[in-house]
Amino acid sequence: MSKATVHAIFDTRGKFADGHAGGYTREYRPCAWGGGTDVRLFVGYSGDTHRAVEKRLV
Repeated sequence: MSKATVHAIFDTRGKFADGHAGGYTREYRPCAWGGGTDVRLFVGYSGDTHRAVEKRLV
């Protein structure tokens, strides 16, 4: 999935969270959901293609 598609789904660009060998991670905070407001979604992107390669809910 492209970064633009992820931004459209979350309706935000998120913010840079971390860089790592061959890629980077962006953090997205949902405005409202049943799990509470202190939830963060992290999406890892490939540095070459800027496509999502992993996701985590924290």
